[in-house]
Amino acid sequence: MLDDYTDLAQALHHEAARLGLPLPKDTLRDELERRYQALLATRAGGVPLPAPPTAAPLDFFAHYARWVAEEMQKVSVRTGRLLSRDIIWTHEAVGRELEAMVAHYKLEVSFEGLNKGFYDNLRNYMLGVAYAPSIPTLSSCALYLF
Repeated sequence: MLDDYTDLAQALHHEAARLGLPLPKDTLRDELERRYQALLATRAGGVPLPAPPTAAPLDFFAHYARWVAEEMQKVSVRTGRLLSRDIIWTHEAVGRELEAMVAHYKLEVSFEGLNKGFYDNLRNYMLGVAYAPSIPTLSSCALYLF
C-alpha cells in the first residue's frame, strides 16, 4: 500500500513539474486519493489505469527564464519592495551570457552538468572569448550556478 502511494505521488509530482504547474498539499492529497481509489478499482477488475507519465527532462534555459520571471515578482525582505530592475537585468544578462557560451562551445546544458568543468568553460569563455563589458557578469554567473 505504501509503495502504491509513493508511486502515485511521484507520478503526480513529475506530471506537475513537466507541465510547470504548482502542486499545493490540498490538491496533492485529493488527487492522490482519487488515483489510489482508481487503482484499487482496477485491481478489483475495473478499467486499468494508464501508465504514469515519465518526467520530461527540464530544459535548462526554459527553467532559468521561468526563474527570472518569478524573481520579477519577488519582494525584498529588506525593503518590502519588488527586486530592483538592476537585479533583474543582471539575472537576464547571466542567462544571455550562458546561452552565448553554450552556443560558442556547442555544449549541451543540463542540471547534472553544472560542475567544475562547466564552470571552467564559462570562465574561459568570459575571460577569453566574450567581449570586455561581459567580464563583470562572470562573478554573477558563478554566484547563480555554484
